[in-house]
Amino acid sequence: MDRRTVDEAMSDLDEASDGRTTYEKVMATTSGGHSPSLLMKAGEDFLFDQVWTRPGLSIRERRLITLSCIAAVGAPMPMTAHVA
Repeated sequence: MDRRTVDEAMSDLDEASDGRTTYEKVMATTSGGHSPSLLMKAGEDFLFDQVWTRPGLSIRERRLITLSCIAAVGAPMPMTAHVA
C-alpha cells in the first residue's frame, strides 16, 4: 500500500470535495477563517459532500435524522451545533 504524507493527503482532500460549502449551508455558519484539522476535513468532506448532498431527502429531513441520532447517544456538543 502506498504511504503518503499528511500534506499530500490534505491536498487531495482540498481538491476532491466541496464539503465546506455544504457544511456552511447546513450549519448556517462560516469557517471564520480557521483551517480544520485533517481529521475534521475528512469527516466534513465525507458527511457534508457525500452524505448531505445525496438525492432523496431534504436538508430538513436529514437534520431531523441527525438530531434523533445525536439525542439517542446523548452528545450535547453536536446537539448544540445542530440546534443553533
